[in-house]
Amino acid sequence: MVNLPAFAAGGEPLGIVIQAQDAHLSNANAAIGATVYPGDALATERDGTLRLRVGTGQLYLAASSAASLTQNAKVTRVTVTSGTVGFVSVTSADIELQTPVALVRPANGQRAQGQVTVTGPNHMIVSAYNGALLVERNGEYRIVEAGKSYNVSFDPNATPSAQNPAGAGTQDQNQNGNGNGNGNGNGNDNGNGGGNRHDKGQLIFDTIVFGATAVGGILIWHKVTESSTSPD
Repeated sequence: MVNLPAFAAGGEPLGIVIQAQDAHLSNANAAIGATVYPGDALATERDGTLRLRVGTGQLYLAASSAASLTQNAKVTRVTVTSGTVGFVSVTSADIELQTPVALVRPANGQRAQGQVTVTGPNHMIVSAYNGALLVERNGEYRIVEAGKSYNVSFDPNATPSAQNPAGAGTQDQNQNGNGNGNGNGNGNDNGNGGGNRHDKGQLIFDTIVFGATAVGGILIWHKVTESSTSPD
């Protein structure tokens, strides 16, 4: 039997598989050259990997990961269910990652390489390898600068006053010229300084050192970028 992907939702194709090992596309084994459509589910097994070309960018699933693809206007949204998913995006209009915690996408309309790892229903790790990433939920956001990594959690019971003193991600946001500004780092540019976030919880950012996981991600993306210049 030839493993052909089932077209989950039809429509215009979103990408093409350029690397697959122990990976699945909807209800079939993923194969190099397979076309990915809106609604298709992506998954990798314990030792699996999956890489797609999506528009002008690339998407990568590490082992034991699951995600699905949809499209909003010209942006491909990748809903990350579990595991580790990374991307290379030429502009912020290419790819965005929707996790259970927050939305992650390139910041400032620039090229970026980044990765998220879902570690629990309200927890994830966000790493920016090249270019800055924007992490956003309910209008609250942080800029994660290149070379930085954060544990990000969502506390549905927190209030803005509880978040402000502990917001480790505030430093990244303040690099845009806002000074120390810890008291308003959650919403300087979006007018969100309390408002609806009283009833919707808070994102909590804790900076972490680029350790083995991040180094592994950097090596993965070096390989991805390098191999993208040669035939797949």
